[in-house]
Amino acid sequence: MSVLLDYIIEKFSKRMLKKNKNVGTTPTSPSFKKTAVENFILAKKAYARTLKNNLSKLINGEINKSDFLSVQRTTINTAYQAAYLAGKTYTQSTETTLGDDERRSLVYHTTQEMKFLEKFADDVINNGGKMPYNRRLQMYVDGLNAVFMYGRVAYLDSNVYINWELGETDKHCIDCLTYAVKSPYQKNTLPTVPKAGKSACLSNCLCYLTYTTGTVDDSFINFIMKKYNGNGEIPTENDVKTLSAISDSFYLWRGKYEIEKTQESKNLANEYRRAYSDHIKTNKLAINKTLPVANYINEIKKFNKKFKYVQDSNFEVGEVICRFNGNKQEYCKVKEINGNHITITNIHGVAVVVNITDTILFRLLKEK
Repeated sequence: MSVLLDYIIEKFSKRMLKKNKNVGTTPTSPSFKKTAVENFILAKKAYARTLKNNLSKLINGEINKSDFLSVQRTTINTAYQAAYLAGKTYTQSTETTLGDDERRSLVYHTTQEMKFLEKFADDVINNGGKMPYNRRLQMYVDGLNAVFMYGRVAYLDSNVYINWELGETDKHCIDCLTYAVKSPYQKNTLPTVPKAGKSACLSNCLCYLTYTTGTVDDSFINFIMKKYNGNGEIPTENDVKTLSAISDSFYLWRGKYEIEKTQESKNLANEYRRAYSDHIKTNKLAINKTLPVANYINEIKKFNKKFKYVQDSNFEVGEVICRFNGNKQEYCKVKEINGNHITITNIHGVAVVVNITDTILFRLLKEK
């Protein structure tokens, strides 16, 4: 999947990138974005259902390998076209169909993907492979997120700078670490997108893209891709902002409770957990009501055992610290100290001012 953007750039750069500098295209409105997301969700659900039905037929002997590959090729190409178009229309609302060059590039990429699917079919027929087949097939389904993002990125202004953001884990693969450190990129230098299969973590990738241009923000689509469960209404951008803020507050106080063991922290964590669930229930949103905590708490425990939890401004300028921001762990450098407020810079050099009392910080110097 990682070859798609390179292929588009190499084959059609004069035509596609020239017209994608925001010349003659109109940025999408919130309602248009929501429609694009709905189209993507429908395409992904149909993709998952058809891929799994075809796999079941192969396993049960209802179709042979040749038939399986034929129907899967059609299924993949159809899904790729729908996902790419959804990403394209998520960025702009002027061009709402695929061009011939885009269709050719997606057919090319489908052909590349079939090489892996043929090996998959051989494993099924010979009862080989280590990973359960349904889980293996789910990686193809999850990879559709990357096709959407390729369409999204291809129609960004060429002057937009893109950061590869590490996801909600401390166990990043070396590829994602490298992509993050080498940020920022422009769309024609971006090495891949998350879940495209070019990183060692393949479609299990938890990373995401952010942009240095204030008007470009993927918080909405990133939230949907991670939280959508298929039962109810797709959230609006305002829903996502509300739920994200509640989620961050929950993780802050749940983490503080794990460290401080105060009743106040426990009560606040429970309050935000209920608020999150209530908002989803009241608005009948197709979003998981649970806020996973197991991995987050394990990381909090690990850091609290090894390092110094800090509640004051006892830092040194230039010192590297760990910040738990929501349920995401970040390594930052202290740039400036001003009472309870410190300015820190992240891996991309972006500075942010944080209130020490409203976040979870660890000094990475072991206590003596």
